[in-house]
Amino acid sequence: MTENNYSQIRNQYPDLRDGLTFTERSILYVLNHNHHTSSGRYTKSANLIGEILCYYAPYGDSFVYSALTKMVQQFQNNYPLLLGEGNFGSRENPEPAAYRYTECKLSKFGDKMVEDINNNFVLRETTLDEHREVPVYLPSSFPHLLCNGNHEICGHDIKNVKQALLSYLENPKTTTAGLAAILKAPKFSDGRILITEDFSEYYETGKMDIQYRYKNENDIHTFKAQNNVLVDNEQRIVNLKEMIAAFVLQRKAFFTQKGEAKINAALQREIENL
Repeated sequence: MTENNYSQIRNQYPDLRDGLTFTERSILYVLNHNHHTSSGRYTKSANLIGEILCYYAPYGDSFVYSALTKMVQQFQNNYPLLLGEGNFGSRENPEPAAYRYTECKLSKFGDKMVEDINNNFVLRETTLDEHREVPVYLPSSFPHLLCNGNHEICGHDIKNVKQALLSYLENPKTTTAGLAAILKAPKFSDGRILITEDFSEYYETGKMDIQYRYKNENDIHTFKAQNNVLVDNEQRIVNLKEMIAAFVLQRKAFFTQKGEAKINAALQREIENL
C-alpha cells in the first residue's frame, strides 16, 4: 500500500479501536494537548485548523473544518465529542459559518476519549515534521463508535450500550443475538423515526438498509448502514459483537491491576460510570 493510499483510507474509515479517522483523532489530540478540555476555554477553529495543517494532517483546511464541524453538530451525534460556539449549522442548513467566526473545545465525552493519553501503553507515531508524536489510536473510555456511529454506522443509546458491554464482559461467549437484544435498535440524533423494526441482519452482518422518516413528513428514506472500519490498517465490515469485543479489549490494555478478575472488575466500574 502506498503512503497516499494509506493516508486516504485512514480518513475514509474509522479505526475499530477508537472509532475515529486520523483527522478526527488529530483534532481531539490537539485540543487536549492545548488544554481546551470541557472545563477549559474555547479556541478559535481557525487556530486549531492551522496547527493541524502544519503538524498533523495536510488534507486542506476545508477537509479538517468539515470533520471538526461534524464532531460539534448535535444532529450528527447522539453524544458530540466537541462543544461549539458560533454557527455550526442545523439539520435544515448544515453548513457552518466560516471557521474564523467559530470556536470549539472538548465535550465531556471528548474528555473521555483522551483521558488516558499519557499512559505508556499508548502506541505512537511521528508527525509530519518528525518532531512530535501522536497516538496511533486514542485510549478511549467512551465507546464512541457504538454510541455515535458515523455516516454509515448506526449509533445507540448509551444506557443500552453500557448494558451490552457489561453483558459481554461477564460472558465473552454471549451471542451477537443476545447483545442485539440489549441494544434493541439504533438511535439517531436528528429526529428520525424508524420504520424498520427488525435489526437482526444489521447486528449479525454489519450491514443493512434501514428505513426511516422524519416527524411531520410522509417521505420514507433509507439509511444504508455499513460497519466499515479499519482493522490492522485493512478496511472490512464488522458485526456488533466484534465492535463490542474490540472496545473491551483495547480498554483492558490500560489497567494496571494484576489478574483478569481484577481488570474485569475495574473495567466494570468504569463502564457503569459512563
